[in-house]
Amino acid sequence: MISGPADKLEPTQPGTTIAAMFTISASPFSYGESGSLFWQTESIAAGATSGADFTASSGTVNLSYMNTSVQVTVPILYDEFSEPMGKLLERR
Repeated sequence: MISGPADKLEPTQPGTTIAAMFTISASPFSYGESGSLFWQTESIAAGATSGADFTASSGTVNLSYMNTSVQVTVPILYDEFSEPMGKLLERR
């Protein structure tokens, strides 16, 4: 499951960014189990665009029975246009 900011995040000053925090979590693992998950941001047609609205980000998170959630950060960029929150990060 991926959860993120409930409110729209957008910097108000040119040249600034805001860090959007997302939590990636998995159902509890059995004792001794673990797994890895690759994540990445993508531009959305008629919506948020990498390089204009956010910095392209990706990574691999490691989850286990001891650690079932982890936070990742996506930098949100200032721009002159206000897009709807939409989907910035989703599970595929």
